[in-house]
Amino acid sequence: MKVVAHMLNLQSMSMKAHTLVHQNMSMRKEVHTFGLHRMCMKLMARTWAPHNGCMNWMVDMSYYIEPSVHYDN
Repeated sequence: MKVVAHMLNLQSMSMKAHTLVHQNMSMRKEVHTFGLHRMCMKLMARTWAPHNGCMNWMVDMSYYIEPSVHYDN
């Protein structure tokens, strides 16, 4: 049971860190770019070779998406 509790504690800690990052990013709009998404897409493209073309297209498309699209002014 102690192990389970520890795992749950770690999970909630990482969730808190994750939300903190998101709050911080939304506070500073200019920081919110698609850099991480691009990195993830490229990683996926490498992992699943058959989907390579599609993934690369998505990666390329993300360059043209305006980062501030998430926010209502």
